[in-house]
Amino acid sequence: FFMTGYLPLGFEFGVEITYPESEGTSSGLLNAFAQIFGIIFTLIQGGLIRDFNPFAGNIFLSAWIFLGVVLTALIKSDLKRHNVNMATGSKNLQAVSISST
Repeated sequence: FFMTGYLPLGFEFGVEITYPESEGTSSGLLNAFAQIFGIIFTLIQGGLIRDFNPFAGNIFLSAWIFLGVVLTALIKSDLKRHNVNMATGSKNLQAVSISST
């Protein structure tokens, strides 16, 4: 439920910090790695629940979520695309016609 609102923000932030790369590439890589990690974590948590108990699986996922929050907080928010757009918008740019003589 909460991930539905968070995903577009994460994708937009990923596009911002990887600016010269296209939006499709960064969003595609984020989606691919989310699926890969989802499969791996589901298999590991299933094994922990089967071999131990559900509490062990919940601790496993909680530890990884905490690590993700810490790593997210450490990301330097250099908004490259926004800075380029703001620099372009502040200049008085005009289209120049090229005529052949």
